[in-house]
Amino acid sequence: MNPDAEIFHCPYCGEEDLFPADEQAWRCAYCLRIFTVTLVSYGLPGNTSEGADVARPL
Repeated sequence: MNPDAEIFHCPYCGEEDLFPADEQAWRCAYCLRIFTVTLVSYGLPGNTSEGADVARPL
């Protein structure tokens, strides 16, 4: 598991009592949900080399 990608709050209930469920998933001890979080893109709109008004894909 990537330590830089640690999640601090459950996206469903907001609790902070989270544990790794496997290499890519997290388990919330409060609501018992298991979830993953995926980064889709990053950057500011309009900052691509082509000048398009979209965020850069990974």
